[in-house]
Amino acid sequence: MSSLKKALGAIAFIAAFQFLTAVLVAESVVPGYNNQINAISELGLGSTAALFNSSVILAGVLMAVAAYMAFKFYKKLYVGAAVFVCGAGIAAVGIFPMDMGLPHTLASNIAFFLGPLIAVGSFWFTKKPYSYLFAALGIVSILAAIPYSTGIALGIGEGLLERIIVYPFLLWAMAFGLYLIASKEN
Repeated sequence: MSSLKKALGAIAFIAAFQFLTAVLVAESVVPGYNNQINAISELGLGSTAALFNSSVILAGVLMAVAAYMAFKFYKKLYVGAAVFVCGAGIAAVGIFPMDMGLPHTLASNIAFFLGPLIAVGSFWFTKKPYSYLFAALGIVSILAAIPYSTGIALGIGEGLLERIIVYPFLLWAMAFGLYLIASKEN
């Protein structure tokens, strides 16, 4: 079981890290892109579409693989199912780019809410003080997702508010992955 846990951790880390890296690279090459104003998904259009969409699809596919591993390791169907649905939502963000409208919006909302809920849920599967950190990262994302999903940018810009949803979740996935890799218990 220890090797399964370490593999699950590695997949979680790689999924988040490669996506964050792709976003940062794509943001840096789009002329006039402003991460306070522009949505992350705008990187899925134009010159950075191939980089962004392939990266987000890869992240979602890796989450689907992680879902099976999470089910096998934790022996809880709801854990595997939640991770799988979140992964499907993440992949769908790249399959249905922003200009496709409703399918993209539904996919991003699945990712924006279910991902952070998984982070909060990891509280019950990790030791203190990590459990508190992981739950806090999920809560921050959820608190940002609520106004974002209703079109309220809180005066800070749509792009920045979206990053307050996405970046804590990515940070959680990387930290949780490293936690699983380093953890000695089965």
